[in-house]
Amino acid sequence: MKILDTVVLIDAIREEDRHHEKAKRHLDLLNEEKDVYVPSSVLLEFDLEMKAHGYTLEERKLTWEDMLVKIPPNKVLPLTPSYFAETPKLETDLSYFDAIIISMSKELGAKVITTDKEIGSKTNTYW
Repeated sequence: MKILDTVVLIDAIREEDRHHEKAKRHLDLLNEEKDVYVPSSVLLEFDLEMKAHGYTLEERKLTWEDMLVKIPPNKVLPLTPSYFAETPKLETDLSYFDAIIISMSKELGAKVITTDKEIGSKTNTYW
């Protein structure tokens, strides 16, 4: 199993990003491979990042409408209490959202598709 990190979504919408093309291919995997998923926490973090970087309401709406096609509902992983039980232990050296995705990765035995070195230092990653 592989799970997408927030950097995949961010890089997929930022055409100027050096990882843009590869991020788009990783996002396409949600519709092409049965074992690729996106955690619901990633969707929340992605929206918060758009807000923090000044995306207008209309830009966010259009981005999410585009994501509706790219992210099928059956490929979104829900958060469970067991992930949150592990998150505080990891938050000492990591951001909140990084701690959640690492908790998920470890419990599910999943690789995280990311370029984030902090995540890579704590769990198996792939890019």
